[in-house]
Amino acid sequence: MDWGNEEEDVSEVTVAQFDALMDQIVAQRNQCDILEAQAKEAAKLLGELEAKMLGLLSATNRSDWKSKAGTLYISAREYVSPPKDIEEKKKLFDYLNSKGVLFEYLTVNPQSLTAYFKAEREQAEERGEFGFKLPGCGDPYKKESLGFRKAR
Repeated sequence: MDWGNEEEDVSEVTVAQFDALMDQIVAQRNQCDILEAQAKEAAKLLGELEAKMLGLLSATNRSDWKSKAGTLYISAREYVSPPKDIEEKKKLFDYLNSKGVLFEYLTVNPQSLTAYFKAEREQAEERGEFGFKLPGCGDPYKKESLGFRKAR
């Protein structure tokens, strides 16, 4: 039975079918938890091994190491830290604006924007104004997902 298919008749779904699907979901979640823990441990070990190789390469003044398995090499990248407070942000934004590129580099965190929207909408509704929208953001939408709590 394909319950996600809108054409499927679900008017006679049994408790046993719900329970069977629930059991499959729980088993798959448990399998994912196991694999995620294994991946986390493997990534930790990989990081330790790579740090050791980086140290050895640096200590021996080498930029790479070639073997039959492939080549490991030191790659250096330069980064700039983002502003840490409002005053630093203003300085950066003023500079980017003076260069005419502010909107190419300006981004908004979706979670922060949603929180701001909800607060603004609540204030508007308290004033009796309904249907609040943030300019440039389109209509709000909902996304459904399935939550899970283990039985006690």
